[in-house]
Amino acid sequence: MNSDDFTIQEGQFSAEQLRERIAEQLLEEAKKAAAEERQKDKSLKEAFDAFMARKLTDDDRARYRRMIESAVRQDLFEIELIRFPAEYLTDHGRRINNGASDWQVSLTGFAKSLHENFELLELGGRGFKFIARVLNYPKGYIGDVGLYVSWK
Repeated sequence: MNSDDFTIQEGQFSAEQLRERIAEQLLEEAKKAAAEERQKDKSLKEAFDAFMARKLTDDDRARYRRMIESAVRQDLFEIELIRFPAEYLTDHGRRINNGASDWQVSLTGFAKSLHENFELLELGGRGFKFIARVLNYPKGYIGDVGLYVSWK
């Protein structure tokens, strides 16, 4: 409770009234936090649903080719195609984290579409590699995963 919220004048509030006011304020704060959490959950679900429904498009292919051309002009040897939470993977990123050769089987949604259509990017079979990496470990858990094209 903020001291700026009200002033105690002689005999105006009882201890019980103060406890009730504090309890009401704490309840309001809890309601606000719960509403914010619901909104955050809704946003995360919407992002997940969009990722799962998305398929590789001709526009995506053209954008990735432009990204590769730009990277080559900058003397780079790889680009990040997408980044997403490891929770989107069937194993939450364990195969990628452990360097398993079959890491691709854990892909879902847009990541799976991107991998399945790697040949359609006109890169497969020409020395380009499709790579996955765990990018961070928030609180010690696998966080985000990145999918890359490399030409090292």
